[in-house]
Amino acid sequence: MGRYRVHYSPRNSYGSSLANGRLFMRVRESRRGPILAIILSLITCVGLAASSAQAAVTAIVGSARARVVQFGPNIPTQSDSSVSTVPTTVPNPPAIAEAKLDRVQPDGGITAGGDALAVFEPPNLSGIGVPNDVGFDLGCFTDDNETTWLVEGNVTERRTIVLDSSQSGTEIATGPTELARSRIVLSGVMLITSLDPLRDLTGVEVELNISVTKYDAMATPPSEQVLVGTMILRGGPLGEVTVAEATGAFAGIAPPVLDFSALVINLPLVKTIIFAGVELPYEYSFRPNRPFDLELEVSSQIRNIPGGTGGAAVFGLPQSSLGDVFARVKNDDRGDQLEALISEQVDTTGAAYQGGVSIPSLFPACGLFGIESAMLIFAAGSLIRRRRRRWTPPAR
Repeated sequence: MGRYRVHYSPRNSYGSSLANGRLFMRVRESRRGPILAIILSLITCVGLAASSAQAAVTAIVGSARARVVQFGPNIPTQSDSSVSTVPTTVPNPPAIAEAKLDRVQPDGGITAGGDALAVFEPPNLSGIGVPNDVGFDLGCFTDDNETTWLVEGNVTERRTIVLDSSQSGTEIATGPTELARSRIVLSGVMLITSLDPLRDLTGVEVELNISVTKYDAMATPPSEQVLVGTMILRGGPLGEVTVAEATGAFAGIAPPVLDFSALVINLPLVKTIIFAGVELPYEYSFRPNRPFDLELEVSSQIRNIPGGTGGAAVFGLPQSSLGDVFARVKNDDRGDQLEALISEQVDTTGAAYQGGVSIPSLFPACGLFGIESAMLIFAAGSLIRRRRRRWTPPAR
C-alpha cells in the first residue's frame, strides 16, 4: 500500500504464450539501461487553497492486449494476438503483450508486416520520479497490392483508492463529498506514411482512445466516466492526412498535422501529430475514507491499405515497430531514419519531460495548472523496450 501527501478542494453535497514468463525473460535479457517515460499517468492534483490530506492505493489490477490481423482479397485472413493480465497471467506488473505477422512470399521475401507491443507498467508508489502506466509501440507497412493490416493495442489499469478528508473532524464514510482534480499526461506520436506522395490514402488511419471511469458501489450511479477522448489521424485523396476526429478530452486541443515528407530518403510522404507531455484534466467527487476505484483504459489502432502505405502509434516507449517492419520488408534503414527524425521533435518515452509536464505551443487551447504537489494515482517507473534497445528491469 502506498501513501502520499496530497491536496484537494472540499465540495459539499456532491494472455497467450507470447505474454507468459518466457517472453518476459526474453525481453529482460535483451535490454540494458533504464528508460524513463510519462505516458498516460493519472495524477490527482492540488487545489490552490486546500488543506492537506492523505491517500492510499490499496489494490492494483490491469491487463495488456496486442493483436495484429492480416487481410487480403487473395490471401487467407490470419492473426496473432497476446494477452497478459495482473494477477491472472503474471502476479505483478509489468504485463507485456506482443504480436507480429509478416506476409511471406513463396520465395521467402517479405512484402508486408505488422507489429504490436502493449505494456501495463509497474506502479511507482513512492510518488517520486516520472509517472507512467501505459506503453504502446504499434506499426505496419504494406509493399504489395493485396495486404491490409489492423494493428491494435489495449491497456487497462484499475486501482482501489481511499482518500482522507481535507476537513478536520470528517472521519466517517458518510461525510460530505469532496472534489479531487486529476490529469492524464500524454507523450508520443501518431503517423501515416506512403511511398507515393499523391496516393489516395482513404482507409488509412491511426486512432487513440482514452477513458477514466470511477467506480463506487455505494454511490449513485455506481460508475461514472470522468474522462473520455478519441483522436483519429486519417488519410484521404492525393496524400491528404488530417485530424478527422478529436472528441471528448481532445476536443479543445486540435493538434496540427506536421509534414515530414521528403525528409527521409525513399519515404516521400510522412505526416504526424505529436504529444509532448500534453495534459488532459478531469475531476471527480468522493466520500472521505470510503474506498473507490479508478480505471484507466487506453487503446490504439492502425489500419492501412495495400500499395506502399503504413502507420505507427508510439506512446511511452522508444520507437521500434515501424522501423523493424521497414527493415524486414524493404531491407534498408529508412525506418531508422524516420525514427531519428521523429525523435528530434518529440521524446516518445517521455523522459525529456520528467522535469515538469508542460503544454507545448502546438496545443494553444490548453493551459498550465496551478499545482503545488500531487498524488500519483496511476504511475510507473522504467520502461521496457525490445529488440534493438537494451533494458534493465526495475528493482523488484
